[in-house]
Amino acid sequence: MIIRVAAVGLALLAAAGCTTTPTAPTAAPTAAPPSGAPATTPAPRPTVTPPDPTCGRLDIRVLGVQGGRQVIVGTHAEFPSHAGQFVRVRIYAINLDGTFHTFHAMQSPVIDADGTSTPPNREGMRIKRQSEEVVLGGENQAQFDLWYDLPTSARPVTVVLRQDLECARPIRLPAMVNR
Repeated sequence: MIIRVAAVGLALLAAAGCTTTPTAPTAAPTAAPPSGAPATTPAPRPTVTPPDPTCGRLDIRVLGVQGGRQVIVGTHAEFPSHAGQFVRVRIYAINLDGTFHTFHAMQSPVIDADGTSTPPNREGMRIKRQSEEVVLGGENQAQFDLWYDLPTSARPVTVVLRQDLECARPIRLPAMVNR
């Protein structure tokens, strides 16, 4: 799979006209456009970056971090925090690849300012009806939440988003807002 992804990336680079050696400048056109005709310029090419063989081409953003909930409520349950507060991390992901990518929510810990790593809270994820795995189709986008049960003194600074089992993306978190 990694070899095929790398081959596709090389093919994209070749198709985009990317080279590693400098090319000589081309000569200016000798014929001017007919009088009164609009001058046209070629459309700019999109920047093509080679896919990362382990992580793929994904644009991932954290939209917000909310804390301060001592209890979370769903359609079928009310659940108190055992550590002190529930913290929600809202993720926005855009898949720029033409293939699937899977996010493994239950294997995506949050790292506190003191270095403590905490996995998502299974009960909180279920009560808030968040999937344990989020499959993102080719050229699709999605938003999803990760729910953590953290002490009230916690200051989460990073989430390590597990994707496709081979990739762990550490993502810096914005300041937490208490609800």
